[in-house]
Amino acid sequence: MSSFISLFTSAIAFGTIIMFGALGEILTEKGGHLNLGVPGIMYIGAICGLTSVLLVMSFGQSRVLFVMSRDGLLPKFFGHVHPKYKTPARSSMLVCVVTAITAGFLPINIVAEMTNIGTLCAFIIVSAAVIVLRKKNPNQVRAFKCPLVPLVPLLAIAFCGVLIYMLPLVTQIRFVVWLLLGLAIYFGYGYNHSIISQARRGQLGAAPIPGTAAPAEQGVHEGHPANH
Repeated sequence: MSSFISLFTSAIAFGTIIMFGALGEILTEKGGHLNLGVPGIMYIGAICGLTSVLLVMSFGQSRVLFVMSRDGLLPKFFGHVHPKYKTPARSSMLVCVVTAITAGFLPINIVAEMTNIGTLCAFIIVSAAVIVLRKKNPNQVRAFKCPLVPLVPLLAIAFCGVLIYMLPLVTQIRFVVWLLLGLAIYFGYGYNHSIISQARRGQLGAAPIPGTAAPAEQGVHEGHPANH
């Protein structure tokens, strides 16, 4: 519930003026008459679809921060779970504030280009991981098995690389800067504090299996968040 309230509040903060301004122009014909024809209905549907995507992505990002914190890659602040609502409230609020500031003060074309290049890079990493895991752990039970490996992953990497190449140079430079910042956080904090590294150093009994409960020392408040 707390996550929904925070997300809803941030959505209002950066979206109200833009949304109502766009709707006013779209739904008003010349002469001030209301336009409820096919174009108006299509634009309303597009806005509703974008709103639902924004909410789902915001929920997803807060859960990503929670899991990274649980695994030791980020400080425990991001893994805190609200004692009443059982949701990662701090991560949700942080995502809302960053999203609101980014959407409110940066040109939408810059935000869109950074989102595109980040998503394409994530697809490249996932495709490469499919090839690596198929070689290193071929007998692992998989709910879905990618066909024609390594052909399909290599094609995905190639096409995503072409799309990244087609983006403006300044977007590529910005992405490299953000990537270096992320690598600095990983090697400066996450690598040494991860539960896998601690297990290798003998500070943990064993590294937990992905998808299982968090280590016992994290307590009840560091458990899996509920999707309220």
